[in-house]
Amino acid sequence: MQNLAQQQISGLGRLGGVQQAQSQAVLDAQRQAAQTQAYEPYQRLGTYGSGVASLISGYPGSTQVTQTPKLVHYKQLLELVQDLLVSTVD
Repeated sequence: MQNLAQQQISGLGRLGGVQQAQSQAVLDAQRQAAQTQAYEPYQRLGTYGSGVASLISGYPGSTQVTQTPKLVHYKQLLELVQDLLVSTVD
């Protein structure tokens, strides 16, 4: 009789261990799903950023060209304004 009780207690212990392992596996899966959902935007940005970086890496750096206007154009404009002023005063 005592041997049967020990077997039952041992069986219940194994059953409890299996149930606890299953509950822990469910909790681990929920935690992993929550973590994946939380980090998904960052992973998407990382993927997007590496794609853009690989596209840009083949292009040379941008150069900026500036042209300074010639002084002659300003001088002509100044003479035109001066002539207009003189003609309105006369």
